[in-house]
Amino acid sequence: MIILFFPHTINVIQGQAGVHKSRLAETICSAILKKEYFEKELLGFQVVSKFSILYVDTERNLTEQLPFALQSIQMKAGYNKEDHPSDFDYISLLEINRKERFNVLNKYLSHYRTIYADRPTFIVLDVSTDCIEDFNKSDKSMELIDHMNLAINEYNVVFLPHT
Repeated sequence: MIILFFPHTINVIQGQAGVHKSRLAETICSAILKKEYFEKELLGFQVVSKFSILYVDTERNLTEQLPFALQSIQMKAGYNKEDHPSDFDYISLLEINRKERFNVLNKYLSHYRTIYADRPTFIVLDVSTDCIEDFNKSDKSMELIDHMNLAINEYNVVFLPHT
């Protein structure tokens, strides 16, 4: 057995545009959500412990793209697209001013952890660079990294950002 995600860690999916980073993150989420007796193969991912999932999106439109991605995650995990698994939550930061996204994300994570404090949380940041005012400025990029480091030490969370 290979363990890919250890508790209290930051893991990164990095690659060029168009290499399906979001699809990989979605498949990982589906494997975590997968119903116990659902037989679908999900790239060989197996989950050893149960997580709640928080999917944070920053770029997909809210009318078609994001709902389709969320429904796809659920259906690959054995749910119907109309279902809402209790351990799967999501937020879009698309309509939030880029300067404010970091603060909004920080507040939402604090709120989310009060709801799911009893279990580890797997947090996908799709796309993490959109959570930063200017990712070309190292001090702005470090704010997000510092926030993730504080969160993994304060809460039982695992981050999966991708760029």
